[in-house]
Amino acid sequence: MDPIKEEQRLAALRGLNLLDTDPEEAFDSITDLAVTLTGASMAAISLIDEDRQWFKSIIGLDVSEGPRDIAFCDHAIREDRTLYV
Repeated sequence: MDPIKEEQRLAALRGLNLLDTDPEEAFDSITDLAVTLTGASMAAISLIDEDRQWFKSIIGLDVSEGPRDIAFCDHAIREDRTLYV
């Protein structure tokens, strides 16, 4: 991963002021819609900081965060192409 791009990404993330904030109806509506439209048992809006994957909204799992090194999102942001799972 390009260290400069990663620093820019982290600065942009911090600038959003979303990390460690309370749940918000707008984000929960998006995850609810994703579950409804796809029939999936789980949906999440996650943000990746230096060390963790933090869930702004999540349905189907009872967690609020997890280690970055095992997150699919971490693998996706390390690539310059689409990650297919």
